[in-house]
Amino acid sequence: MQMYASFTTGTYHFLKRLIQKHEHKHEFHFMKNNRTTVVYYEHERKRSIFAAGKTYQILASEGTFQTKGFVTMEHIPVASDAVSAFLGQAKNRFPDLAGRLGVVAIRLLKQVKKNEFVVLTQWKSDRYEEVWRTSPSYAFQNLQQFARQSAYFAERPFVNKYYMVVEDEEVIDEWEEHEE
Repeated sequence: MQMYASFTTGTYHFLKRLIQKHEHKHEFHFMKNNRTTVVYYEHERKRSIFAAGKTYQILASEGTFQTKGFVTMEHIPVASDAVSAFLGQAKNRFPDLAGRLGVVAIRLLKQVKKNEFVVLTQWKSDRYEEVWRTSPSYAFQNLQQFARQSAYFAERPFVNKYYMVVEDEEVIDEWEEHEE
């Protein structure tokens, strides 16, 4: 069965209200960086519960997301004539990526409406990701090297980094007050 993943952004309180009527059907994961909060969930239907957000096919999956950890989302746009070559390389390297020290869960995602891929990785902590990114194996395992990029500057690979949000209302309130 084909699985999908969706995420959207906003403030924690807005997103929490948004998912309230769906919490019994899905497991939602909240992540935060200094700019925004993201809510992510996996589902069987192609259509997401989010009116604004992105939906992806899950092409490869390993591990289960935990409530604590550090998350990287490597966004990799791929030119349409290079998708099959990129997918071959990505699927060949996926076991190596999943086996990196400190990886809790990993997903290879393809956006439903575009040729944009996301390598979503949950790490035990940001230190594990930092050690990997500065290691010799990074050059071999970095999937961005296999994406033939568009000439359009806005379609370049980028990485977003987040910390899982532990549902502690006091801390969340402080974060949101600090953002304003």
